[in-house]
Amino acid sequence: MWRAWLWRSALVLLLAGFTYAVTLSFAFTGDDGGVVTENTFIRSLAHLPELLSQGYFPRAGEVSYRPLVTLSYMFDWALWGDRPAGFHLTNVLLHALASATLVLVTAALFGDLGLALLTGAFFAVLPAASEAVAAVAFREDLLAALFSLLAMLCILAPPAARRGPAARPRWGGRGPAALVFLALALLAKEMALATPLVLALLVLRRQPPARRPPRRLAVALALELGLYLLVRFDWRQNPTPPPLPDAADGAVTMALNAVRIAVFYVLHSLVPVGASIDYSTSLHVGLRDPRALAALSLAALIGVGLWRAPGAGPLRLGLLWFFLALLPVSNLAPLHSPVAARYLYLPSSGWSLALAAAFTSAARGARARGVGRSRAPAGEGRRRRLAVRMLVGAALLCFVILTVWQTRVWESNYTLWRFGAAREPGRVRGHLNFAQELQKRRRTDAARHAWLTALSIDPRQRDPYNNIGNLQRQAGNLDKAVLLYLRWLRYEPRTAETLNNLGIALRQRGLVDRAILTYQQALRSVPEQAAASANLGIALLQRGASSAALRQFRRSLALDPKQEQAAALRAMVERLSRMPAAGRP
Repeated sequence: MWRAWLWRSALVLLLAGFTYAVTLSFAFTGDDGGVVTENTFIRSLAHLPELLSQGYFPRAGEVSYRPLVTLSYMFDWALWGDRPAGFHLTNVLLHALASATLVLVTAALFGDLGLALLTGAFFAVLPAASEAVAAVAFREDLLAALFSLLAMLCILAPPAARRGPAARPRWGGRGPAALVFLALALLAKEMALATPLVLALLVLRRQPPARRPPRRLAVALALELGLYLLVRFDWRQNPTPPPLPDAADGAVTMALNAVRIAVFYVLHSLVPVGASIDYSTSLHVGLRDPRALAALSLAALIGVGLWRAPGAGPLRLGLLWFFLALLPVSNLAPLHSPVAARYLYLPSSGWSLALAAAFTSAARGARARGVGRSRAPAGEGRRRRLAVRMLVGAALLCFVILTVWQTRVWESNYTLWRFGAAREPGRVRGHLNFAQELQKRRRTDAARHAWLTALSIDPRQRDPYNNIGNLQRQAGNLDKAVLLYLRWLRYEPRTAETLNNLGIALRQRGLVDRAILTYQQALRSVPEQAAASANLGIALLQRGASSAALRQFRRSLALDPKQEQAAALRAMVERLSRMPAAGRP
């Protein structure tokens, strides 16, 4: 039995690896900077004890307590350094292992190897799950799903039976193993809180009573969940969490919003071509809101269709699995990101089962019609089964193509924010980040257009003023640059970077004294700013204050010895140092 299960798992593992092999050439993108490239905490395994301390939050780059994710980044850094290919390889392997494990879980549930193979294959290539695999920063979803499925496998797989007339299932160490895997899933992401609910559903609906796990295991699972909630929301609560969006008002609004978000995820799973990296949603809806009415109507249609569908056991079970797994992200409690494609990764295991069940039922229906019709032409049943298999193959091929297409969005920050600005043209964030990427590529006209687009959407945005001011200064339009910097400083008068840029523009206009005052104001705001110290030294040197300029040059080099103009500053220090002290003003 296990041999037949395992070779099908191996096929799905290879399919998942083939689909996401393209990510091995990707760079770090999006939030990867905060958790990997800019995170010095993961660069030494000596920091392992701090994973269990309250100092985890300010150093790990995580908003929630997810030590297993940070631990995986530490091991990746030890193996690969700052090479993104190694981090992406880990993500691909985790996804491939989760897909293979789902094959085993489905086979343990139904004993149907065809259904199990198809379920794992759909999960391996579903486009809705591509964000979690392509972005290193979203690895928590992969880890939570893998260990949740392993916990399910430990409990659902047929246990060995003792010999004798009173033979009973022998669980051995599988119960403790399930507890360990669930703990690892919870330490990866809070979304694994739904795993015991899904597991209870699968055990009660599909397992024969003789094979149900002992009650003490259910008690142990409940105690483990209670301990985790105590750790997560009390002992290891983030002391400085980012602000949450406004919560929905009232129980009715919360329920309507949860239904609307669930229907959104259903539609996104059905038609994944409308994916976005920056979803927007309002958490305040009422019974008269068209979005709520449409969501309730669609939910009712789905429910009636499932209830009346003949022979829809695995189909119903898969969809119930999907909706239960969505509970932690249904916004019954406010989330920092109310909607995100990566939240679909764990629920996609149930969705894949539902898809596989639908195709399997169609294949069996074709076989039954071919056998039941006594006057059917010879080979008609075989042709029907072949047609269903070709349809399954076409669906898998379409999913692979869509997944590879969507995954390429995460190839670099440039492709990521180009897609974000095009997909959500009414959102400021995509235009701002795309403009920065355009500026890095020295496409100044396109960058200026993107910043102006952001300002047209929200004139209260401040970043574009500073950035467009830099472009105007580089183009020699100093008066326009000064006006843009001053407009920014009207909102944030102590922004050191903008004060430094304003000082450069004033000095280039010949207003050296005003530039000196501006640089000094920048240094009072942020004393560690090396660029402002260097520019202040240049302005002082223009005024003939060589001794004061020398002090600023030395201070700038001490603050940042590897800055871009370090060589020029060292030459200036050496030249001024050779001047006799009496000759320096």
